[in-house]
Amino acid sequence: MLNDATALVSLRTAVAAAGLAVGAGHAGEVTTMSVALDFGRAVLGGLVVGWLVFLVVAAVRRHLTETAADTALSFAVPFLAYVPAEKIHGSGVLAVVTAGLLLAHKAPVLQSASSRLSERINWASITFLLENAVFLLIGLQMQSIIARVDESELTLARGVGVGLVVLLVCLVLRPVWIFPFTLLAFRRQGGQSAEAAKVAAVSSWAGMRGVVTLAAALTLPEDTPLRPVLVLIALIVTVGTLLLQGFTLPALARSLDVRGPDPREDALVAATVVASAVGAGLRSIEADPNADPSALAAIKEQSTARVNRIWEQLGDAGSETPSEAYRRLRLQMIGAERAQLLKIRAAGEVDQHVLGQVLNAMDAEEAALTVSARRSERLRETPLRAPDQIAAACEHLSVEPRCVVPDSPEGCHECLETGMTWVHLRLCTECGQVGCCDSSPGKHATAHFHASGHPVMRSLEPGEAWRWCFVDEALG
Repeated sequence: MLNDATALVSLRTAVAAAGLAVGAGHAGEVTTMSVALDFGRAVLGGLVVGWLVFLVVAAVRRHLTETAADTALSFAVPFLAYVPAEKIHGSGVLAVVTAGLLLAHKAPVLQSASSRLSERINWASITFLLENAVFLLIGLQMQSIIARVDESELTLARGVGVGLVVLLVCLVLRPVWIFPFTLLAFRRQGGQSAEAAKVAAVSSWAGMRGVVTLAAALTLPEDTPLRPVLVLIALIVTVGTLLLQGFTLPALARSLDVRGPDPREDALVAATVVASAVGAGLRSIEADPNADPSALAAIKEQSTARVNRIWEQLGDAGSETPSEAYRRLRLQMIGAERAQLLKIRAAGEVDQHVLGQVLNAMDAEEAALTVSARRSERLRETPLRAPDQIAAACEHLSVEPRCVVPDSPEGCHECLETGMTWVHLRLCTECGQVGCCDSSPGKHATAHFHASGHPVMRSLEPGEAWRWCFVDEALG
């Protein structure tokens, strides 16, 4: 967003400079200093107005309790930032971006959970509609744009030729800029040049132009010389990069073996983060002298299940995990509950407002379960790959792990002795004892830590190289 805002500010400054030159009748009136001052005023004015709007909206949001009102306020924020910034000759786009970034950063503190969810869903729909509407409107204007180019000083063929040249320049300039800076950054961080070249190649080829390029061209004043040709050039660059780079980027990434974040590695980090947050939450309620013991026990059980659901997404259990079994049965139950509620609604026995509240709560739970199921499916379909880096997170993990031999090649020996089944297997890095994970009924890996004090275990699942410190609750 900041790149787009900077580009639009540059365009506005260029248009203003061109307007000054035309009005004065000679280019001498436009100096480097005057252009720099105009650019600085646009940038600083936009930043200041955006920051002030953030302060005002933040103060209002602290007193808003209605979700609909809070969402409606979010729709007004872009106008509240854009209009005043333009009035003082600042950048309205930078003002909107500044206010939006600050409000989004402070959203967990300023807004309720329901307001954040409502705003996220509504803005996703609005963004989808606006982006597609812009392309639709531009497509409807293509015929008139081409007709105007034919009527201009340049012919259509020459206009298309210039557009293709500009497209080629854009394709060449991006790698010329990105490659040296990427190589320099990797060298400073001690990275390999070959890996830097792969990243630079993909980043260079990912420079597709979109709505902002076309919208910026359409904002040019009507009396701009060769305006139809400039709009046509922007259209050619946008369509050319979207088609050429958009369709070939996946093949380029695959050929260079460049991949995005590993979903399994992300799940490991998510498990660590959730475990840390859950630990802080449990310590908070355990310190409450008035906490009910039965309620504490129930919350601890639910919190443990939350963390275990993430761990269960890793490895290959070979059968249905506990969280998958719960999800399947609960979704089946929700379906039966909804059918019964619809019968009650059809009979007209209960007020519609009450039924609506019950159905909304049921929909929210079903949506959460469905999203979790889809995430697990995508994770299971991802090839098992060890994390790229194993970072030391505590003194126990900083020690080089021993090459220990599992004491039971068949699996968790305690589960085998008692006839239990396990979900995933873990290996103690001190003595080599194989135990089952906390999602398994026996939880023998954790039990071994409490009995022996051996702090570190690692995953014994194929393709997983992560370790876990029980003492510091850290991943490495």
